[in-house]
Amino acid sequence: MSLNDPVIYTLECYGNTFGDEGVQSMAEYLKSNTTIKSINLSINRIGNKGAQIISELLKSNSTITSINLSGNEIGNEGIQFLSESLKSNTTLTSINLSDNKVDIAGAHLMLDCLRVNSTISTLNITSPHYPDYINEAVSVITQKKPLLEISDRRIGKAESQFIAECLRSSTTITTVNLPCNEIGSEGAPFIAESLMSNSTITYVDLRGNKLSKGAQFMAESLKRNSSITSINLSENQIGNE
Repeated sequence: MSLNDPVIYTLECYGNTFGDEGVQSMAEYLKSNTTIKSINLSINRIGNKGAQIISELLKSNSTITSINLSGNEIGNEGIQFLSESLKSNTTLTSINLSDNKVDIAGAHLMLDCLRVNSTISTLNITSPHYPDYINEAVSVITQKKPLLEISDRRIGKAESQFIAECLRSSTTITTVNLPCNEIGSEGAPFIAESLMSNSTITYVDLRGNKLSKGAQFMAESLKRNSSITSINLSENQIGNE
């Protein structure tokens, strides 16, 4: 049975640890394949070079709709290759990149891709190098949900910047619930700036975030935003300044 056999639609090759060299050989087969729609290459020690090979395949392939690359060794460099190729791919709807060597900079690269690609509906970028709510925020974008909700977490400056980018990328979010996250004065400017140009969000909950002077940025964003009708800034240690 060959890889071009019309009865083969799914290729399962997880847990083989064949690395980048194995990916190269597999990509050669898949270049001429027109039947396989789903590929599972999880836990195979695939690194940045392997990700580059896969990205080149995805540029020309119009059959594959789902690919699982979880549990490999792909870093930000490999994510950049994949992100660039997916900007021109209109077939893939699902990609799993969880448990690789990706940090929040790599997550930003995939978010940048989603601004261009409108066919991906499932993207998993869960990573031990950043909080799980980063992946949750991305899911809101890919699944075109109207609600972004993250509560009772410690959202730092870098994470606030990422959430702000999600708000810029979405055209479907109408409600933003971010209570009790300790966003603080450092994270507030990113959230505020993202709201300035947004025209779909109508409700924002930022209570209990220790905004303090960060409330000034929120006030400025509301001057320029014409869609928000309600915002909750309670319990933020806001003074008279």
